Amino acid sequence: MIAALSLAIGTIIGELIDIDRHLNKFGDFLQKKLSRNTENSSFGEGFVNATLFTCVGAMAIVGAIEAGMQDSFSTYYAKALLDCFFVMIMTTTFGIGCFFSGIIVFVYEAVLTLGAGFLSSFLSDSMINEMSCVGSVLIIAIALNTMKVTKIKVANLLPSAFMPLLLCLFYSLTFY
Repeated sequence: MIAALSLAIGTIIGELIDIDRHLNKFGDFLQKKLSRNTENSSFGEGFVNATLFTCVGAMAIVGAIEAGMQDSFSTYYAKALLDCFFVMIMTTTFGIGCFFSGIIVFVYEAVLTLGAGFLSSFLSDSMINEMSCVGSVLIIAIALNTMKVTKIKVANLLPSAFMPLLLCLFYSLTFY
């Protein structure tokens, strides 16, 4: 239930902010600055897809929490290896834009890790599990977009991954 509510509320917030538009604008900016052939180039699409795939999901969230709370980087190492192979494969389809997702991924995961360190006494197992669940749903949405089955603006769903923090806190204060 918390995961479903998180997806609903987070999507509304993401749509109001329109994260997808901002991420696409940044991808287009990078494309204009770094790509010689801007026509028929999939630089921006590759940048956005690779950024989303590497930023969402259970490993990004759990890895950040483990690194921030326990100084354990094993999940991050495994994630880095998987992301490296995935981005190399994506690059064959979308081009060099995929590699520039590393900029956003570095900042995103650094913020998550530092945030987890500051919130270590506050985070419960249920919060972590719900965040991982929502992240896994976002991975499914990315996969459907990659296969051209849907055109979900996954970037606008990103706030959903953090909504379990508030909803679990609200639930624990209300019902316990």
